[in-house]
Amino acid sequence: AEFSWRFRRIQRVLKYFNMTYQEDKKLLWQLGFVACALLIFLPKCSSQTAYCSGGLQRLSAEAGGEIASHSGAGTTNYSSNSQCYWQLDAPPGKRVVVRFTYMDLEPPNGIVTLYDGLTTSSIIIVVSAKDSVGYESPKFVSSANILTVHFYSSSQYARKGFRLEYNATVSANSSACGPVTFEDASNSSGTIVSHPGYDQHSLYATNMSCNWTLPSVSGKFYQLYIGSVSLGNGDCLSVNQGTPAAWKGGSLNVNLCGWKAVTDMTLQVDGNFSIRFSSNGAYESTGFQIKFELVNYCPDNRNLTDSTGEVVSHSGVGVSYYWSNVQCDWYITAPPGYQVRFWFSYYSFGYMQNMYDGDYVSVQNHKGRYYHGFVTRVNRRHPPSPSGYRSKTRDIYVKFYTDGLYSGLGFRLYYNFTQISCLGTGNVTATKRGGLIKSHYGATSGPYLNNMDCYWN
Repeated sequence: AEFSWRFRRIQRVLKYFNMTYQEDKKLLWQLGFVACALLIFLPKCSSQTAYCSGGLQRLSAEAGGEIASHSGAGTTNYSSNSQCYWQLDAPPGKRVVVRFTYMDLEPPNGIVTLYDGLTTSSIIIVVSAKDSVGYESPKFVSSANILTVHFYSSSQYARKGFRLEYNATVSANSSACGPVTFEDASNSSGTIVSHPGYDQHSLYATNMSCNWTLPSVSGKFYQLYIGSVSLGNGDCLSVNQGTPAAWKGGSLNVNLCGWKAVTDMTLQVDGNFSIRFSSNGAYESTGFQIKFELVNYCPDNRNLTDSTGEVVSHSGVGVSYYWSNVQCDWYITAPPGYQVRFWFSYYSFGYMQNMYDGDYVSVQNHKGRYYHGFVTRVNRRHPPSPSGYRSKTRDIYVKFYTDGLYSGLGFRLYYNFTQISCLGTGNVTATKRGGLIKSHYGATSGPYLNNMDCYWN
């Protein structure tokens, strides 16, 4: 019916201009008419943006497009005392989806309100200035085929406004939970999605209740990469471990509910975890995707020979808790004539019940199969030296040990190689207690170099 109406309009335009397709008419006139007809009668292009111009604007959600507070949204301030409405219409049987792509409103009265339908009695969400900083927008969805957007600004202040993209979609036709898809034969990595056919655009169903688990593997944990999360009002996504992270390790439990969006989140969980997702009967959204992979408790590369590098307790230093009942070992080897200099840039260890229990990292001088004494041992009670350390031998052994009690956020150790040199050359002051002169750093543990020239006064 719509195309028939458009065709009749084009016929009336033809009659108005008294144009016929006779051979003597110029091709230019024909092409010009076709171009005018396309510009006048085709739907709005999705690349166009509807700016606030006062009053009400009606837009086709089926065509898709963008709404913005003003033409300079994101770069210049909008005008004070702005008030605009946009009515987004989808075909019957479809629904309207909107998402904010930029947000900077003035406090306290800059507000964007989304209404469900034509009236202002049913509010989907009110977004204000307090949401502007770091706001991650989910995809808001109408319950039927109309959604209204209202923008209001006061006379006090002005900011850089907002941008919002919109389109149309259909309701989910299945309430099934999304599958677990493994990406390799060993089942060590894969993907979990909220619903079948997940593509960041399709909607999940109402009244869903889903639970996913993965098999526990000795000596390994799961790294979860949670991305593109968009939850509707009242819907929840949670990741829970059976044992608190501060006791056993890994990330804290996560519970996301309501209109919520997460672009990127990384979690570490043991094999006794579960992912739960539920939706109510109110507003849905487009769901989520979780990628997972099995990772060894200890980092893979534990024989280090590069001239500079780092040693970390686990892959989530400073963010997630390291794992309990783990021992990790590293060997750092410098070339002949060099020693290892190292320092800690971060450390956090679990609570100790007494002086001798608890988690620690130790560094020992190492030569062949033999150890030549501790360089240092760092734990909760004995912090590292701010100035760092230097080995007496050209290789060192780093050991990280954790017990079964409390976890911490781990450590980060940096190192480089430094050439063996004279120790304490220059003026030496004698005291009543006596003194000591050593040929080089590491005397009695490692050889001095050829062509050294050291002196002491």
